[in-house]
Amino acid sequence: MASSASPPTQDAGILAPAGGTRERPPAGLSILGILTGVVFVGPFSYVVSRSIELGTDLWAILWSSDTWEPLRRSLWLGTTVAATSAVIGTGLAWLTIRTDLPGDRRHLVRWITDLQPA
Repeated sequence: MASSASPPTQDAGILAPAGGTRERPPAGLSILGILTGVVFVGPFSYVVSRSIELGTDLWAILWSSDTWEPLRRSLWLGTTVAATSAVIGTGLAWLTIRTDLPGDRRHLVRWITDLQPA
């Protein structure tokens, strides 16, 4: 005998019940999300409020080279590290899987490559 419940429907990439409503997330998870947002917005809002109090030109600060140069260097460093890690990781993955490392060397190589770079 077939069940009278209809199958779930697709709602913006998330499976939802046939009625189209989704369950609300737990209150603790919502509170944690809000607190996380406050932690990230807090420092920025402090800088903006202090700039307004001191009468400095916020746009001049935001568009100055003293602001953009560290950001540019950080983005360049992140891109370089990601690309280098992809090349080294691909090579080590191929070495570990496609070659026959005798004895305990295979486990040693896998263990070493699993360590996070410090």
